[in-house]
Amino acid sequence: MGYPPRYGRPSDETARGLAVIALLAVGLVIGAVVTMVTVLDPPAPMRSASATAGAAHSEEEVRRSVQPVLDAYSSGSYGDFWDLWSTDAKGLIGREDYIRLFRLCPQPTDGATSTGAPPADPSADPASTGLPSGGAAFTIDSVTVHGDDATVQAIRSGTATGFGFRFEEGSWRYAPSPEEREEYRTKTADQIALERRGAGLCGATVPDPADPANPSPGPVPGSSPDPADPSSAPSSNGPSPGPADPSEGRTGPTSDPAASTPASGATPDVFTPAPDPSSPPSGSVRDPERDPAAPSSDPASAPPAQES
Repeated sequence: MGYPPRYGRPSDETARGLAVIALLAVGLVIGAVVTMVTVLDPPAPMRSASATAGAAHSEEEVRRSVQPVLDAYSSGSYGDFWDLWSTDAKGLIGREDYIRLFRLCPQPTDGATSTGAPPADPSADPASTGLPSGGAAFTIDSVTVHGDDATVQAIRSGTATGFGFRFEEGSWRYAPSPEEREEYRTKTADQIALERRGAGLCGATVPDPADPANPSPGPVPGSSPDPADPSSAPSSNGPSPGPADPSEGRTGPTSDPAASTPASGATPDVFTPAPDPSSPPSGSVRDPERDPAAPSSDPASAPPAQES
C-alpha cells in the first residue's frame, strides 16, 4: 500500500520565489531613486550646456549676433552676408551668383525692398517680407525668439523691416523669407535682376571692367593727348592741323620747297659759301686775257645758265 500524494509546493521553492520578488522590488526602487536624482540634479556638463543654450537664445545675444549680419548686407558685402545664411538657404543660390545679382541690380536708395515688396509693417510677420535695400545701417528695434527661430525687426531710414533668423551650429544665421526662397529656387540671378530693374527697384549700375561686354571708355574730354598715339589728339575744335611749316620761326626770305626741289636729272642748287678773303674785292674788274679765272664778257663764251 503506497503513501498518499503530497499537496502544495515544497517550502524551499516558496522561499526562492519570495526572494526573487523582493530583489525585483528593490531594483525598481533603486531605479526610481536614480532617475529622480538625475532629473532634479543633472550633472555639471549637462547644466553647462543647458545654460549656454539658454544664453544664446536670449534677446541680448540675438541682438549681438544678428547685427553683423545686417551690417554686411547694408554695407554691400554681399559675399560675407551670404556666408551668414543658414545651410539650407545657401543651396538656393550660389555665392558668386548672389554677388552677381547685386552687381546687375545694385541697392537703390529709395527704401524699397529688394524683392519688390513694400516696406514691412512692424506688426507684420517678418518671414513674409524680403530684404530691404538702401545705403544706411540697420538699427534693431525688437527681437522675438521662438525656440531655434528668431524674428528681428530692424529700422533703416525710418522704414521697419522684418528678418528671420535660425540658430544653427552655435550661431544665428539669416533665413530667407518664403518669397525669397521661391525666387532663388526658380529663377537665375539674371532673371531676378531683369525683373527688379523692370520694376524700378535697382540703383545705378556700375560697369564691370572684367566683363568683355563693357568696353573701356575713351579719353576724357579736355585731357591731354598721348604723344605716342596721334589718334588721341582732340578733334572737337575743327580739323587736325597739317604738318608744321619748316619756314615758321625764321626771319628773312625763304625759298619755296616745291620750287627748290630739283626735277629728275637736274642738278640741285648748292649753297654758296662766303667769299674767300684772298679774292679781289667786290666791284673790281679782272682782265680776261691776264686772268683765266676772270669771267669773259663774250656772250658766246659764257657758260649756259643753270636751270633753277
